[in-house]
Amino acid sequence: MIGGCLVHGAQAKPNTAQMTLQSQLLRDDLSRILKFGTRGGETAEFSIFSNSSLQEGYGTERQIGHENSTVYARNHQNHHEIFIESVFERLDPLIDLDFVQGKETGNSDINIYRVWYNSLWDEIDLLNNNASSLTGGGTAHYDSDNCDIAWKDYYGDDEFSVYEKSTIVHEIGHALGLSDLAYDNRWNSYDSMMSYNHPEGLPPNTWFAEADIAAFQTIWGVEDDHIVYRLTSPSTGTFLFSTNSQEINIITGQGWINEGIAYHCSESGGTPLYRFNMGSGKFFYTANEAERDSVRTSIYMNLINGYYEGPAFNVYSIDDKPSDALPVYRYLNSDNNSHLYSSSPYEQSILNASSGWTNEGIAWYGESI
Repeated sequence: MIGGCLVHGAQAKPNTAQMTLQSQLLRDDLSRILKFGTRGGETAEFSIFSNSSLQEGYGTERQIGHENSTVYARNHQNHHEIFIESVFERLDPLIDLDFVQGKETGNSDINIYRVWYNSLWDEIDLLNNNASSLTGGGTAHYDSDNCDIAWKDYYGDDEFSVYEKSTIVHEIGHALGLSDLAYDNRWNSYDSMMSYNHPEGLPPNTWFAEADIAAFQTIWGVEDDHIVYRLTSPSTGTFLFSTNSQEINIITGQGWINEGIAYHCSESGGTPLYRFNMGSGKFFYTANEAERDSVRTSIYMNLINGYYEGPAFNVYSIDDKPSDALPVYRYLNSDNNSHLYSSSPYEQSILNASSGWTNEGIAWYGESI
């Protein structure tokens, strides 16, 4: 089953019948879509494909989807990755599905490819493999337990256009269960990202409309993970925060101990808390975007084979918090180069008196229990 998109300039009249629109957006094959949560019940892993051994300007040959379409995939560049990650980061607090970023090898629930050739595009009416730097376009390829997204970038050195961004968002909509509205003249791309119709005089839309979000919430539910638990691994002496009950259930069966509720995360507003898997049971968290970007591009991350998982949940930043917010302090263990995050004044007094831990100050704020 294929979901395709071309961004065209056809004009259509907006339609205000939101319930009708939402029902049109829901796919008939949700039993397949819902399998994406098998990595943790409420967790979906996405990957942004790149091949580190590939020279710039070349393509990696891959077979994607149940129909084994052949694609030649370029490496994603940094600005592509930032945009794609931002889509999942914006969706995460809106629906009861937690997104984590997997490795760039294309073995996740949702795999995103930047391609200049797709064998399927020679077989369907909407797309072809001719040069097209203006209209973008792409397809979503379903398999038994994953969805591969191929977005068209024929020229590797041109700008990352708003049409290409619109295509990527549209295809992510397919991957998460939304149906194609195609050229149905009842709606345009401002009523739903799943429409091909673009209203004249407006810039291309690059984010989901209200009806799209409502349809996502019908499929996946509204985000309800607001209790933050802290877990520890006695074998490694490391710590982890999670709001995901399925993840907690899985890892407590693998040697982790649930220490209980640490605090509540922000239910409205706030800023994302970003999580990194540092290997050997270690996790690193930051609510600071500049620090997130610095860690992601550091040589150290490559040396330890660590990777960025994405936003874990929402917290309050140091500069924007309610008066009764609970500070969370970050401590560094110089012996094993791991971090501990504490919201307990009693625990903090013990750590402050220990020569093995360095107090790095307040990292973020949570809501009091």
